[in-house]
Amino acid sequence: MARILQVIPALDTGGAERGAVDLANYLVSRGHHAFIASAGGQLVQGLSEDVYRKTLPLNSKNPINVIQSARALHNFVSQRSIDLVHIRSRLPGWAYKISGARVPWLTTYHGVYSANGSLKKWYNSIMAQGHRVIAPSRFVAEHIKANYPWAQPNIRLVYRGVDLNIFNPAAIDLQKMKTFRYKWRIKEGERVILLPGRISAIKGQRFVLDAIRALRFDNLRLVFLGSGNNEAALEQVIANHQYSDKIVLSPATPDIAEAYGVADVILTTTQKPESFGRSTVEAMAMGGIVLGANHGGTAEIITDSKDGYLFEPNNAHDFCRALKQVLQMPSELLAEVSISAKERAQKFSQQNFLSNTLEVYEELL
Repeated sequence: MARILQVIPALDTGGAERGAVDLANYLVSRGHHAFIASAGGQLVQGLSEDVYRKTLPLNSKNPINVIQSARALHNFVSQRSIDLVHIRSRLPGWAYKISGARVPWLTTYHGVYSANGSLKKWYNSIMAQGHRVIAPSRFVAEHIKANYPWAQPNIRLVYRGVDLNIFNPAAIDLQKMKTFRYKWRIKEGERVILLPGRISAIKGQRFVLDAIRALRFDNLRLVFLGSGNNEAALEQVIANHQYSDKIVLSPATPDIAEAYGVADVILTTTQKPESFGRSTVEAMAMGGIVLGANHGGTAEIITDSKDGYLFEPNNAHDFCRALKQVLQMPSELLAEVSISAKERAQKFSQQNFLSNTLEVYEELL
């Protein structure tokens, strides 16, 4: 039984944070001792009572706090006889580095960090210095190789995963679907185009609004499902749009599986490549017809015209072409794509993510 410590800034919402919680619980279920060091957060309540929590100011860039965290990590690793340390962010990575602890460690390189200048590139490099470096997609793996070629032998590809018990068409709540249809004012015969994700420039809500001006929207309903600081600005753009009466801005919801179930087409229109694409897999697991930008992790998840559809990133003309193609397809073909999407999603299950991560751990234990 190994004693494994994960180090992460905080346990608030986010893919890295959910992954850390799921992994800690999985380690306990496999008979290991799991520890998490963080500044705390709302996801702490999802941890098994058998997971030990160490509270440290790992989300603070104050140099004094970083030094204090480094000392605390050194003492904790020694006192608890930790066998392996998993670093999940840059600041905790540097804290562990300067702690002087000699326990084997690995990182998860969660995203493509911006590197404007040599100093920022050096700061980011901590995530490539682990004895193993987990990349959540080939896209991220290639980024690491390009920027830190010396890390290549240590890179391991482990796709993130989604819980297929939650994103399961057989478990869907029909009443919640009915509620969505009412809230979104969906009329008889309308087809629903859904863009889930926080309201921000990177997710592509404005891109979609500009692009659809070239479409006929007679029997369509466009739903932006999410929350964010840019909601008020987006509401104003929608109010001035030629199809304003066909567009809905709906707040983020925990019932996302049912939301996917209502949609005829789910969009992934990120303006920059994503390191993975969790919402893409979630929608595919529900049998959704996904139209995604052909870059980053999304391009690795979707097999174009088989289990979903791709368009050239940030190209409004190609987006409209692909969307019209999907909307005009016969239902029999879309049913085949739906089946293929559910099958493809199995590759990106939470169970695969957990077991594949454990295999990387075992290389160092």
